[in-house]
Amino acid sequence: MTILSEHGVFWWHTEAIPDRWFAPEASVTGHLEISDQGRISLELDGDLPSKTGILRRWVAGENAVQEQTCIQGILKSNSKHVLLMGVFSNGGHMSTSGPSYETYIANSCLHGPSRIPTSDKLPQFSRLRIPLTGFEEWLHFGAIKYDRTETEISAHYSDPADIQYTLDDGLLTLSYDIRGPYRGTRWLHKLDLKESAFLTYKPHASLDLDAVYRHLMETQDFLILLSESDYQLDWPLLSIDPDEPFYTLYFGRRETAVQPPRSHECWMHFPELKEIFGELFSTWRNKRHAFGPAFYLYLGTRRGASLYVEHRFVNLIWGLEAFHRQRFLVDEDSGLARKVDRILAAATNNNDKRWLRYKLKNAGEPSLESRLFDNFKLLPLPWNWLNLKKFTKECADIRNDISHYGGPRSGGDYGIFMRELDKRSDALSCVYHMLLLKEIGINEDVLKNRMLDGRRSYLIKAQLKHFGLLDESPNGEVT
Repeated sequence: MTILSEHGVFWWHTEAIPDRWFAPEASVTGHLEISDQGRISLELDGDLPSKTGILRRWVAGENAVQEQTCIQGILKSNSKHVLLMGVFSNGGHMSTSGPSYETYIANSCLHGPSRIPTSDKLPQFSRLRIPLTGFEEWLHFGAIKYDRTETEISAHYSDPADIQYTLDDGLLTLSYDIRGPYRGTRWLHKLDLKESAFLTYKPHASLDLDAVYRHLMETQDFLILLSESDYQLDWPLLSIDPDEPFYTLYFGRRETAVQPPRSHECWMHFPELKEIFGELFSTWRNKRHAFGPAFYLYLGTRRGASLYVEHRFVNLIWGLEAFHRQRFLVDEDSGLARKVDRILAAATNNNDKRWLRYKLKNAGEPSLESRLFDNFKLLPLPWNWLNLKKFTKECADIRNDISHYGGPRSGGDYGIFMRELDKRSDALSCVYHMLLLKEIGINEDVLKNRMLDGRRSYLIKAQLKHFGLLDESPNGEVT
């Protein structure tokens, strides 16, 4: 599927444009295409001027040095402007008896209503706007009011007020809009109204392209945690100057088949988090940076990605182990550390000392089983402690078997092993998710309510009860 397929005029981004010209003299016509996965390709009807020339570039082949990395253009059908960034040659055709042409691929592309200032550097951005298309039911929209009688139907909409949150490095604003007919009065046979919303990030200092991608990833992962949905965010919008319009940013990304979250599937809705949304987002970003893989590895099993059962399981175990290391940092001045130092100091032979140091380097290191058990205990649930101990030991043993034997060392039916491992991963993923929510500031009582009595509690309890991890009352209900 193609997002954009347009003819236009293109030139190097460093070429100055004379007054009252729409393009520099050294420009070439061509065709730009952007796929729905953000693959950006440009086929020119000639070649752009360069110091090496097309013949030398073709002779050099893969060894050719790319002199410039940005191509700007104006499109034929609507006079919109584009800036292709991270450009590299993708072949073309050289002929002595007919027209020669070049093709290029770009890592990213800005597409907007006005020309981007000529420069030999990538632009910096003052604002990043993220459409929340697809998250309407998580946002719990409901500002369109309609009234119907036997003879009349009327609809009324008022924009909810923008909500602004102060972050460590800027402002985050949630703004609302509605999609419908243009302003004015018209007679229509069909009327379609749809609410929309945007998150706009305005940093204190300008963002480069890497910072834009980082903020997008942080926002996408944050929404996964809060909405329980891996639905992919829409293409972001960028503004170079605060008073200038927005450009759409296209870039290569993986296609997913995840559908927008439905209201009953969401772990929580935005209105329940509205007052603390900015605080949660700030904590999320800080903890994501501080905890590193303890946060990344869980999210690596999400984002609409399809993983082998074993891969998903070990990713969850690695992540939970990393979470424990960050959550329960060992005090270097502990009595155990001093005891190890005394033992090493007592060794007089250097070879013995080296051997002892190697053997004692992990002294006092908690076992994987203990790390998993400690993590589970952080959640305010009525655990069945014996079954929990059994479950965490089995998880540690299975991880070791997969790491060292590629599967269960005792053999057996691998299909049964895989199905049970998938269920085990579901339980681990559920706990891991809740641990991250607790770590970024979701109240314990809210967590307990959502896990035992909330919209998705039936699924959570089923995943945990499969291994007998929750204590149950005599009537079979979790207490």
